[in-house]
Amino acid sequence: RPIGYLGAHVGGVNTGNVCISLVGCFHPSGCGGMGGTTPPDAILNGAARVVRTVARHYGITMDSNHVKGHRQWASGTACPGDNVVGKLGTIRARARDNSFPGPG
Repeated sequence: RPIGYLGAHVGGVNTGNVCISLVGCFHPSGCGGMGGTTPPDAILNGAARVVRTVARHYGITMDSNHVKGHRQWASGTACPGDNVVGKLGTIRARARDNSFPGPG
């Protein structure tokens, strides 16, 4: 959605947060029973760059209280999958790392 429009990513809690989507199947029971995959470094790096850019633009603290997975905002969903939730610390750390490649 254009930045001026309210999102619809977390029912009832769309104000004051931003949705960043990762494309893939990252939950062990997902993918039609074939199991999820671990997000590759390219996805983790891309997510970190977007988190860094958005956080700096909006003054969002890059910590576990503010950079979360979808299921941590809304109950009843496995999204973004166990394999991404397990990497959120990595995404946050890379987003905070000024030496990490990406928009500064």
